Amino acid sequence: MNKKLQVELEGKSYPIFFEKNLFQQKNFYEECLTYASSFVLITHTSLVQKIAMPLLKHWKKQKISSLLLSFPPGEKYKTRKTKEYLENQMLLASVSRESAILSLGGGVVSDLAGFIAATYKRSMPLIHLPTTLLGMIDASIGGKVGVNTSFGKNTIGAFYQPKAVFIDPSFLRSLPCEEFLSGLVEMVKCTLIADPKLFSILEENKEEILAQGNLLEKMIFACIEVKKKIVEEDETDRSVRQLLGLGHTLGHAIELSLGYRISHGNAIYLGIIGEAYLSMRKKILCQESFERICALFQHYGMVFPSVSLSKKKILAALFLNKKKDGDTLFFPLLKDIGYPFVNSSGFVHKVEKKEIEEMIDFIMCNVWENSLCSLPS
Repeated sequence: MNKKLQVELEGKSYPIFFEKNLFQQKNFYEECLTYASSFVLITHTSLVQKIAMPLLKHWKKQKISSLLLSFPPGEKYKTRKTKEYLENQMLLASVSRESAILSLGGGVVSDLAGFIAATYKRSMPLIHLPTTLLGMIDASIGGKVGVNTSFGKNTIGAFYQPKAVFIDPSFLRSLPCEEFLSGLVEMVKCTLIADPKLFSILEENKEEILAQGNLLEKMIFACIEVKKKIVEEDETDRSVRQLLGLGHTLGHAIELSLGYRISHGNAIYLGIIGEAYLSMRKKILCQESFERICALFQHYGMVFPSVSLSKKKILAALFLNKKKDGDTLFFPLLKDIGYPFVNSSGFVHKVEKKEIEEMIDFIMCNVWENSLCSLPS
């Protein structure tokens, strides 16, 4: 399935190419050369031999200048310290702002590499080549770049759009199961805020989705279309784009409270269930739909590490969040599967601290132990 989408933004439009076996396609290399004649390839150390080297060898044969930079995988490395290290390597190599940065990896790589592209010598061209499901359907599209701090995830960053995004689903074949499930959580989120039919496809086609065949590729493309449409309507997260944060306010707080000893997918899964529960307790979402959401995650299976959640630490992390207002926080809520709750107050809704504590209690007592069989009355 070779397709192309165009993200239409005033003065910053860019293509998203969807093509399998990308490194074997002549048009990939030709397209890259329309943005720059030399490249800085930023990736994880774990991807250097497996994916980065074939690309570097091709550029070397073509006598195209390139610099390879890598850092260890994991959210704990998405920091200002790592950014400084990579920038210093670029400065030592006398990289000019006419070179392009190519991010090769998942969301951590695209966020960090994108932030470097936005700030190095006051900006340079950026190309995303996501290798994870999460990167393909979410992180590489929309221009959010940044790093984590002790105050929370993505607390320092910018909006900086790429010149192009290349989606190659064949990269997913070597993706570890946990990484694949992390992306699947983002896919579920996408269906919850945009399309009940896509949610049903995930419900009814587990084996086909996990087999990574044509149906998964169609779902990836559908999710990209959802993200593209939302970004075009709201580039800087002022209105409808806030819906993409479903599960992320609570999920990011859980990640921070655990020092990133939990996968992003696990954290956002807990966040989505928590915020769906909140929607149900506020009598916005019906219990039947809530139970379908819980059942879908159980259907695919989420494996949690042996760590303990702390309500106190989660609350502390939540109230460091940028979406706070005194003793309240703002959350996207669900009206039904595929239909976010939107009213005169907008796309996110004020929630009192008591309700937030109840949500965390539910997560800790029912979800963390994977026992969603009974709901509180």
